[in-house]
Amino acid sequence: MSLGVSTPAARLKKPSWKDPRLLVGILLVLASIASVVALVGGADQTTEVYAARNNIGLGQKITPDELTTVRVRLGDAEGMYAVAADPLPAGQMAVRLVPRGELLAKSSMGTADALGRKPAAISVEEALPKEVAVGSRVDVWISVPDGKNG
Repeated sequence: MSLGVSTPAARLKKPSWKDPRLLVGILLVLASIASVVALVGGADQTTEVYAARNNIGLGQKITPDELTTVRVRLGDAEGMYAVAADPLPAGQMAVRLVPRGELLAKSSMGTADALGRKPAAISVEEALPKEVAVGSRVDVWISVPDGKNG
C-alpha cells in the first residue's frame, strides 16, 4: 500500500467576509439589540409632573418659577397631579402649604375664592420665634383687655 498525495481539507480554507454564518450572526446580534431597546422603551411608564422647588405657602401664587419637573410612576393616580405637558392654569394659588419636593396635586391649587379666607394684618410687638416662616401655620388668639369688646 502506498500513500498518495493528500489534498488540503476544506475546513482549512481562508475565512471570507462573504461567509453566510457571519452575516447570520451579525443579523442575530442586531435583532437582539433592537428587541432589548423596544422592551426597555415600552417598560418606561413614567410621567413628568410638577413638584415644588421650595415651600409654597398658603395663598402664594403658583408660577413655573416656583416649580420643577420630575419623572414619576403614578399609574391610576396620574389625573390627580399637575402634568408638566399641560400648561398651568392662570391665576392659581396654593390652597394649602406645599412643602419643597412634594408633587403638585391639583387639589393644592385654586383661586383666591377657593381659600375662603380673608387677609388680616396683625402687628406683633414681640419678635417671632425663628421656627415661624412664610407659610407656617400658627394659632392666633385674641385677648380683649378687661373683657370689653371693642
